[in-house]
Amino acid sequence: MKLSSGRVNVGNRCEVLIIGTGVPHVARGPFKMTTAYQGEIMHSNIGELPEVRFLTSGDVSDADREAATDAVQAALSEAPEVVTAIQVTLSVVDDPSLPRPALAQAVVDVNGRRLRAQAAAPDLSESIQLLRDRLALRAAYLRAG
Repeated sequence: MKLSSGRVNVGNRCEVLIIGTGVPHVARGPFKMTTAYQGEIMHSNIGELPEVRFLTSGDVSDADREAATDAVQAALSEAPEVVTAIQVTLSVVDDPSLPRPALAQAVVDVNGRRLRAQAAAPDLSESIQLLRDRLALRAAYLRAG
């Protein structure tokens, strides 16, 4: 593995991205990049994401909110630009006749561009996982150009 040092300028801030374990890490200040994953520098907003704002309806627990926060942060961990706002809606309808009564939605502002994803499933935990996958896909599209 080739070692190199460098900086990545993102807007008016400078970040070092250390990628070696498959999880990007961000460091600021004087630094050296110690590893590079397949020779690529990856942008990351880990640790810089704003607080997630929630709208909920139905039987939504604190554990569901925490799972949704973790899922959104994981999906946006490699967002190409600054994430300025995150809003998540979690809804559970108490109607056994519905095939997918649990809904998870996310609207994310990425440097003025809006990413939106939603997923419905039989239970809220499954809809949150689907939301994570869909939001990560949209973030990848944004990264690709």
